[in-house]
Amino acid sequence: MLKKEIIKEERKILSPWVTLLERTVKKGNENTTYHSFEQDDYVSIIAINENKEILLVKQYRPAVDKITIELPGGLLELGETPESCARKELIEETGYEAVGQLHSLGNYCPDTGRLANRFYGFYCSTLKKLDEWSPENGVDPFFLSLKELPDYLNDSKLDNALHIALIYKALFNQCFKVA
Repeated sequence: MLKKEIIKEERKILSPWVTLLERTVKKGNENTTYHSFEQDDYVSIIAINENKEILLVKQYRPAVDKITIELPGGLLELGETPESCARKELIEETGYEAVGQLHSLGNYCPDTGRLANRFYGFYCSTLKKLDEWSPENGVDPFFLSLKELPDYLNDSKLDNALHIALIYKALFNQCFKVA
């Protein structure tokens, strides 16, 4: 049986978004120090319209120094539910509102070796374009035909591993079809 005991735990705030967690853990007769990052939880939404198109966003990501293609989403704020965050981020980033119930696609560990947060995913199939919306600076929404989605995944145009996992989870649950 695996047994662990936390001997020491320290946190160092690096920015408003990231805290470095240093944990010394006793495993058997040895003490080993591990480092991980604490961040707010992530939330993303797969939004499909009546024309069988998926709503995606382009934005520059400094961590990878490129313009990425992603699902709409953002960080879960204190006191906010994952579902309300998904609805809010969809509106802020795309100008579209999810109508009716959101379907949960689960919540997951983004990286069990380095990150101490969760990733929540949702799906909606009914969208309403808002009459008044101010685009979020640096975020460019667009629709992609579900027929084109496999090409974006296979060619790594959409290469965020968490978003790919969420898309495959939705496909596995038969939320939509790509052909």
